[in-house]
Amino acid sequence: NGFSAALHYLTANLSEQYDIDKLCKIACMSRTKFFELFKRNLGCSPLVYQNQQRLKRSAQLISQGKQITQVCYEVGFINASHFSRAFKRYFGLSPNQYRKRHCVSYV
Repeated sequence: NGFSAALHYLTANLSEQYDIDKLCKIACMSRTKFFELFKRNLGCSPLVYQNQQRLKRSAQLISQGKQITQVCYEVGFINASHFSRAFKRYFGLSPNQYRKRHCVSYV
């Protein structure tokens, strides 16, 4: 359905800036209806969901050994310090601490 298509688009394009009008068009819904359905199904706004998905993807990439700064920009964050603060708020660890605990190739 349209909502699923919009959700898939949002997840598949994490590095792109959030565009509510584009998502509503993909879902074939008004903004109000889209936000209502999103909140009901996922418990948060599309922007919060996108940021959560970005942070989860960044954790995967960090644990695979990618450089933290590279990961930050790859998943769509524009500012490295904002990325670090958001990462720590979400995971309870800084990206560096996360890498030390979860990266198999980290020495």
